[in-house]
Amino acid sequence: MYDIMAAFGMAFTLGVLALATIIIVVSIWQFAANERAKASIAREEAYRKLAEESAKAQTEIVEALKEIRPKIAEIEKLLREVE
Repeated sequence: MYDIMAAFGMAFTLGVLALATIIIVVSIWQFAANERAKASIAREEAYRKLAEESAKAQTEIVEALKEIRPKIAEIEKLLREVE
């Protein structure tokens, strides 16, 4: 009778340890997945900000070119007259 109770106690203890190990591993896994998701969101936000800044810079360049083109045409005309 004592052997059966000892075996049952040992099996119960091993079962509890296995369950605790599984819970710890799953918790760590989920924590790591959560951190990866946060990092991914931060990267996407940085990329979105960079894209917005690039679009703004491109618009500014286009506006500057619109201002420069007539001046270049004027210089070309002047150079043709000098020749």
